[in-house]
This record gives sequence, structure tokens and C-alpha cells, in this order.
Amino acid sequence: VQVFDPRVHERVVAERRLATELISAFEQGQVRPYFQPIVNLALGGVVGFEALARWEHAERGLLVARDFLDTAKRARLMARLFGVVVDQSCIQAMRWSEALGRPMTVAVNLSEFGLFRPKLVEEVAASVANCGFSPGQLRLEITEEAVRRSPVEAARIIGRLRDVGASIYLDDFGIGRVSLTELQDLDVAGVKIDGSLVARLGSDASTLDLVKGVVSMAGSLRLDVVAEGIETEAAATICADLGIILGQGFVLARPMT
Repeated sequence: VQVFDPRVHERVVAERRLATELISAFEQGQVRPYFQPIVNLALGGVVGFEALARWEHAERGLLVARDFLDTAKRARLMARLFGVVVDQSCIQAMRWSEALGRPMTVAVNLSEFGLFRPKLVEEVAASVANCGFSPGQLRLEITEEAVRRSPVEAARIIGRLRDVGASIYLDDFGIGRVSLTELQDLDVAGVKIDGSLVARLGSDASTLDLVKGVVSMAGSLRLDVVAEGIETEAAATICADLGIILGQGFVLARPMT
């Protein structure tokens, strides 16, 4: 006998309401990217941005991605969310590039399931072409877990994305299980050291050794390295001392419109 649980019922109703509101938010332009600068740690200049999805909810205020990402996944709205963020980010990056007289990169997160979506490559190619991007100006960030789901297929798709002008970075690097051999087989341009590792750099010797190893490995493979989640001046200094050129985090700059 199935027992009615009012708490479960309330969660389901709330989930459906949020999904309906999210669809409306897309139509009304309430979902948009905010941009967190990526900084050259040695020189201090901004070299690009990571686009982070935000929802300007009429009643709840500004919602960050974790507030509605699970709803978007369950409601099968991730493709729409990705499309909105990519299109708006490419347009904004081109405006910055024209204003500054030099190409600015923009990074967009690609979910595990988004990587294997059938029309992904065609949609990315259209966004790159519409904005007149130079190769590599659009950077797509995927997690190690996405690669581990199907390494051979992931490598094939990454190659196709590179062919249409997008560069690929492995996000949350250092906490996953991608081996050196698998990394060599992937046509990626760089790795992003996970923020949880960056946070422990000044207090944990084993983490420091791990990050040193990542930097050394990336250097041997000629990959860019970005340290994310830099929250203190001390962490920024340690990252720079380790030879990490690029970084992002609240101590450098918060996400902004």
C-alpha cells in the first residue's frame, strides 16, 4: 500500500512550478550570463571571462545556477539553457574584443549530458560563425566525469568541437580520474584546477605536491592551466609562484553583468 507523503507532494509541486517559471524566464529574457574575469596572475590583466548562468527571478531575486540547475536537468531544459548562455556570451565577448582591440575569450560550462547531445556541434558552430569568433575564443569547459562516461566518444566530439573553432578545457581537474594517457588522447587546450584544491594550497603539503604535479604535467603536454576558486591573496600568490598563469576567484573579481 502506497502511503501519501505530503512533503514529497509539496516538493513535486514546487519542482513543477519552478520548471514552468524557468520556461517563462527564458521567454522573458530573465536568464542571462554573468561574467567572472579570468586574470593573468603575473601581469594582472584580464584575458577572458567565464560565463555563469543567472536567473533574475521576479520574486526570489537573483538565483545562481545551483538554485535551478537540477530543475533544468529534470525538465530537459539544459539544451535551452546552454544555448541562451552561449549565444549571449559570444555576443558580449565580441563587443569587448572590438572595444579593446584584442580578442577576449569566454568560457561556458558544458554539462556531462550536454557533451553527448546530438546537435551540440552544429549549434556551437553556428554561435561561433554568427559572432565572427577567431578559433579558440569560445572555450567550453567539461568535467573529468563527462569524459570518463565515454572516453572514446568524448574524444571524438571534442575533436569536432575544435574543428568548428571552440577550445576545450577540463574543469574541476585534479579531483577526477582522467589518466595521463587519456589526457594525451583528448584534444583539449587546458585544464582548470579545482577550487577545493586551490583552497588547501597553503595548509596541506600533499595538495601542494598534487597541484605541482598537475602544473608539470600540463606543461609537458603544452596545456594552459587555470586556477579557479582563488579566494585569498595568499592563494593567488602561491598559484603564481607555482607557475600558474591564469586564475579566477572572488579575491580577483566577482561575477558581474
